Amino acid sequence: MGVPNWYYGGNLNFQAILYPDGDMDFNYATMDPGNDELNLSTIGIENIDASDGLEIVYNANYMHSNLSIRISAGDWLSVSPNSGIVDPGDSAIATVTFDASDLDEGTYTGNIDLDSNDPDTPQIDIAVTLTVSTGGTAEIILTPSSITETLESGESVVDSLKVRNPGTATLTVSFSETATWMTIPSGPFNIDPGDSSFYAVTLNASGMYGGSYIDSIITTTNAPANPTITVPVTLNVLAADIDVPADSISETLTEGTQTQVDLAIYNLGSATLDLNLAAIENPAVSGYRGGDKLSKADKVAIPSPLSFSKGSDLPVILNVWLFIDPASGNIAPGDSLVAQVSLNATTQTPDIYTGQVNLTSNDPVDPLVVVPVTLEVMEAGSGCVYVVGDVNGSDSYNGLDITYAVAYLKGGPAPTYECECTPGNVWYVSGDVNNSCSFNGLDVTYGVAYFKGGPGPLPCQDCPPMGIATIFGKNIKTTD
Repeated sequence: MGVPNWYYGGNLNFQAILYPDGDMDFNYATMDPGNDELNLSTIGIENIDASDGLEIVYNANYMHSNLSIRISAGDWLSVSPNSGIVDPGDSAIATVTFDASDLDEGTYTGNIDLDSNDPDTPQIDIAVTLTVSTGGTAEIILTPSSITETLESGESVVDSLKVRNPGTATLTVSFSETATWMTIPSGPFNIDPGDSSFYAVTLNASGMYGGSYIDSIITTTNAPANPTITVPVTLNVLAADIDVPADSISETLTEGTQTQVDLAIYNLGSATLDLNLAAIENPAVSGYRGGDKLSKADKVAIPSPLSFSKGSDLPVILNVWLFIDPASGNIAPGDSLVAQVSLNATTQTPDIYTGQVNLTSNDPVDPLVVVPVTLEVMEAGSGCVYVVGDVNGSDSYNGLDITYAVAYLKGGPAPTYECECTPGNVWYVSGDVNNSCSFNGLDVTYGVAYFKGGPGPLPCQDCPPMGIATIFGKNIKTTD
């Protein structure tokens, strides 16, 4: 269409094309302004009452000949498929897509026209409204949904939480936990739309007992659909559990002899027991005579004597009568180890010696177990070879000897062994178990108490046995 510029002269040739989908084309051919100027023109559209409009240019160097401008309604609404056939009694699903990627903030309306060969309803109009907000909405996807770890006591591990924001606004997250064995950075942290972040979760089983521990990580967000998310956390702790049935070791040896005692150590836990064993000696009890009773004060452990090696400030413990083997070991769950405790009286004078066996391990409950050790060294006798308490000749001291002794004292058979204990004094030395240098009913009473957990048997100090020692009621050959 040619439009003459009647006041300024010239000729303006342009056209406007309107499409059914709402698009518009403004095409400009020869734009001769005459004495006028094209940069004083305005291009745009507005509604009928001028309350809404779209300005393309106003008084700017924009207009020229052979210019085409398209105003598009946009492709924010689409339907797929746009046609099809539905069999009788069947149905079909169409996908409606909203695309706000090129839209400004505001409310957009439209409709979906459904045309068919239905004679009753050949046309259906479905109204559509799309609201676009510049702020968008934050969303959250948190993985994993739970955490479970198994550690040995003293170990630690680092897991991670992945937070993804598939939304259209910045996601803000914060974390909290209450367990002392778990740490995670608290935040807050910001995650851009479409981005992801990882956050370290540290589980630490240091000093923890064996068992299962349960807590949670609470995630607080600004995502409207998930303001809080709880992630359960389970920590299974495997721990060693040491068990030493022996409360103490107490032995009596004749000077010049030695013996060994088994010390059983069990692991009742669920993790390997790492064990170190050490024999510690205390100074001898002063003023002791063979056969003297050991007082409670004598049994109090005192620090072991130390010496220092040349050129070193590290103490060296010099043992002379108490030893243990092995010095270290590992015990699997449910297994045991038998250590050999050696008691050596070959260089010791008659006295009472105290010490202890220290068992240090990775047991979180009992990292140190102390087994007190008492060794009584007796003077060598005059050649009497017997087992203390053995009156029936069985080479052992047990309940049958109590029965035999009672029968003898009531007139039954005499003990099977006698010895000259002090010149000219021959008597049943094996029957003396209370260090009275005589054999009578008091020895029976002492023996019954011993088998019920009382003090061990003590021979006559004037003629202790040679060549045999009594240990925990079992007779063990000793070495001269």
